[in-house]
Amino acid sequence: MSRFTGTVVVRVAMFAALICALAGAASADIYMVQVHHTPELQMMGQTQPARTDTGSVWVTSDKVASLTGDNTSIIVRADLGKMYMIDHGAKKYTELPVNFNDMVDSIMAEAAEDSDDAQLAQAKEMMKQMMGEVKMTVTPTDSTQKIRDWDTRKYVAEITMSMGTTVSDMWVTKDVDINYEALWSATNAMLAILPGFDDMIAKMKAIEGMPVRTITTTTMMGQKMTSTFEVIELSTKDAPAGIYEVPEGYTKESFGKSMPGMGE
Repeated sequence: MSRFTGTVVVRVAMFAALICALAGAASADIYMVQVHHTPELQMMGQTQPARTDTGSVWVTSDKVASLTGDNTSIIVRADLGKMYMIDHGAKKYTELPVNFNDMVDSIMAEAAEDSDDAQLAQAKEMMKQMMGEVKMTVTPTDSTQKIRDWDTRKYVAEITMSMGTTVSDMWVTKDVDINYEALWSATNAMLAILPGFDDMIAKMKAIEGMPVRTITTTTMMGQKMTSTFEVIELSTKDAPAGIYEVPEGYTKESFGKSMPGMGE
């Protein structure tokens, strides 16, 4: 494997891990405060440290804005077909397409300065083989649990692709007066980066209610990671002006430079 191909593989693999972690996080303008815990993640020589964040999430039918406790945020604009990863402390952001093929092309173009056409073709084929077609199953269970003030029912959602699987135990409530169609449309915006997401849209809409606790185990490239999302506050209200926009004056940087070990 060439250095160029290996670099592209790492970037896409780590980005896919991020998307899988986010898949159960979005919830619909809905405002949430949630706690997210992830252990240390090591993948292909790259390390993401363990962390626990308390963050806020704003969601509409076609936009998601998630702000974490370390002053970073992710904005998904399904209406524009784009995702933004923002570092507010450094006033920098990364932009990626919310489409698998476009995302791979974007990352490859960024890494292609010292490569030739043959290397580009090899890397792109590897990405397609790694991801493959993404398949999803959603299974309702009879398990129930009281979480805060909400009565919940457990659903198990499994996402399978050639590079790994993600299994989410989702504790779902119908006690919240929200538009669930908008809720799952927003979640699907998070998943649209994955190939085969059309099938996932229909299956996720079968979940009756809103997840207030999600325990996700991702097994990818020989590594296993379990992350937990839990909603601790929930309401419906008007979002602050500009919450779904990249702030003015921020500098755009490449995706590679925004990932550990990928900068020049």
